This record gives sequence, structure tokens and C-alpha cells, in this order.
Amino acid sequence: MIKTQEYKSNWSLIQKTVFRFLFLYFGIYIILFFTASLFESPFRWIGNHLLGFNYSYNVSGNGSGDHTYAYITLFINSLLAIILLPIWSFLDKKRTSYNKLFYWFIISLRIFLFGAMLLYGFVKTFKVQLPDASLVKLMQPLGDYSPMGLAWAYMGFSKGFNVFAGFMEVISGLLLISRKTQTLGAFIVIGVMTQVTMMNLFFDIPVKLFSIHLILMGLTIFIIDIKRFTNVFIKNKTVKPLNHYHPNRRQKIS
Repeated sequence: MIKTQEYKSNWSLIQKTVFRFLFLYFGIYIILFFTASLFESPFRWIGNHLLGFNYSYNVSGNGSGDHTYAYITLFINSLLAIILLPIWSFLDKKRTSYNKLFYWFIISLRIFLFGAMLLYGFVKTFKVQLPDASLVKLMQPLGDYSPMGLAWAYMGFSKGFNVFAGFMEVISGLLLISRKTQTLGAFIVIGVMTQVTMMNLFFDIPVKLFSIHLILMGLTIFIIDIKRFTNVFIKNKTVKPLNHYHPNRRQKIS
């Protein structure tokens, strides 16, 4: 199981292994999210020779988030995490815990999610992402709409719905700023982005990979406090304060 928020001087083998994989996978994902285009030559070689993508494709995908290059990047992301996991585990097998690295890992996920949720939230709130349908679209027969075009017209019709959807995304991002509210923020991210992902999947909107990863990041943040969450909201039990790790504070040995 993944490590909880509580400071522990000794982690189990499973906790260390799960943490290493998540750190590698999401760490590489975030790095490649901003830099994948810099590795076009080796990535294209892998796509052509290992994955069999012999047709012509663009690195940017013309704005699409699920283009061929994105799937090649995802494959490399997963492959690197799988390869580096046993190497890290072998070289660092004597380490008993990763409290400090875990602390900064969660902060990194919160920062990434914060930026993504505020960006998507504000473009919905101000109807930049989902504007009113143009006259050409209004004159187009409904049967000629693509699934994505239909979803865009539906979402863009109501300003109130855009404001509501955008507000939920913005508030989830803001709640991630503080550790005291990060669990609630992550919980809202999971709910909001699950709805977005379902629309992406069933209306063929090409941001599936990104929205799924936002859910996984939110789930990672949420699950580290899952016991306290279930005790309060499901079992109706009181919870004790946790001995959180902080890099500027000396910890008591648990």
C-alpha cells in the first residue's frame, strides 16, 4: 500500500516499492509533459521501429492531446519507470524511508494539479474553451456534428454551466495549496476530472490521456489520507493528529 501522510522512520518493502514507481512514473510524466518535443528524433525512432508507427504524424498533433506522438511518449514514460524501478530498488535497498522525498513528491503533484485545474477552470468560467456556437454551426444539421462538436455545442450553450464547471475546477485547485485542505481538493479533482474524462471518452474528445493522468494524480494525493477520510465520513470515528514530516522540523521517532 502507498505511504500515508504520517511520518515513519521505517517503511515496509511494499511502501518503498510503490513510492519509487509512482515517483518515477509521475516524475517522468511531468518532465516529458514540458520537454517531449525536444526528444523528437529518438522518440520517432522508437515509434517507427518498436511500435510500428510508419505513417506520417506531427509532434504537436495539431492541438490534440491524444495524437500518435503522445502515445509514443506514454510508452516511453511507462518503459522508463519500469526499467528504473529495479535499478533504484537495488542501489538504494538499505534505505529505510523516503519521508523527505515523499514530502516534495506530493508538493510537486499539488503544484502540477493546481496549474492544470486553474487553467481549465478559468477558460471555462470565461467561456474561452467552450464559446457560443457560431452561426455556421447553428445552421449545420445535427446529424453532421462530430461527437466532439456536439459536446462543444452542448457545453457552450449554457454560460451558467460553464461557470459552475469552471468554478469546481478552480476551487479544487485552490484547495490543493494547503496541506490542511489537500485531501478535499484531491477528492474534488477526482470527481470533476472523472466527469471530464467520461466526456472525453464517450464523445471522442482528444484530451483523454491528460485528463486520466490528472485523476491518477488526484487519487495519489487523496489515497495517502484515505484512512482518516473513511474514519470521519464513513465510520464516523474520531481521528488523532498526525505527526507530519516537514523538512524544517525535527521529527519524533515513531
